[in-house]
Amino acid sequence: MPTKDIIQITAATMAVMMLVVVSRPMLAWAVCAIKSLLAAATAIATAMLTNMEKST
Repeated sequence: MPTKDIIQITAATMAVMMLVVVSRPMLAWAVCAIKSLLAAATAIATAMLTNMEKST
């Protein structure tokens, strides 16, 4: 195997490893943000329903 191939394989492997390291916290943040948005939407919907019940 020529040296050039080994360098390219090593660079590609390092790039994939770096992507995994960077993407894990981003994925965790995205899940947290979605949960927060769902909680906020639930609270808003509950408040709207409560307001509608009081007005009728």
